[in-house]
Amino acid sequence: LSNLLAGFISALEDLRLDELLRAGVCVSINSDDPALFRKELADNFQAVFDVYNWGEAELVQFTKHALASAHMTAQERAACLQLFSNKSGLALG
Repeated sequence: LSNLLAGFISALEDLRLDELLRAGVCVSINSDDPALFRKELADNFQAVFDVYNWGEAELVQFTKHALASAHMTAQERAACLQLFSNKSGLALG
């Protein structure tokens, strides 16, 4: 949402996230300076998922991408994936 609010794009569709995902790009959703933009991570997810009409499969994919690019050990990554799966009820495969 920060790119939209700052005027770098005119609509979230301009990010072409659907095309990037189809091309196999490791895309994650993040929040830029929540205090400045008054938007939390959940707001970013909700806006993007509404625009692209995404659901559980994409949520799992974004979660995997975020954890794959996070600075953590393989053990920490596995623990986070398991916690996400347990809390969400979604299989991460």
